[in-house]
Amino acid sequence: MLFHRDKNVLVIATKFGTASNLVKKVKHILKNVPDFLQITDITIDNRSSFELSNGSQIKASSSEMTGDSIEAKTTCGAVVLVVVVGEVIHGSKTTVVGGE
Repeated sequence: MLFHRDKNVLVIATKFGTASNLVKKVKHILKNVPDFLQITDITIDNRSSFELSNGSQIKASSSEMTGDSIEAKTTCGAVVLVVVVGEVIHGSKTTVVGGE
């Protein structure tokens, strides 16, 4: 996000508050990056999402288990390049979802 333009990040957790809390922590980290790394600013700042001046954005979403898949409750409407999935345990399988 910080060093790449136009990246979309979706944070998915079982509860919206958990996902929103992670977005809040990322925002805090970006606001406290040393001055020589401050190459972009937060232009849109909401409780559960924010957008940077380089076009990258992060949004929080809750999830719902439907059979063998996870369905995110979001109306993002954009191509998501990175998905952060938290607190998801289903059987003994481990699935890692990543982006570029």
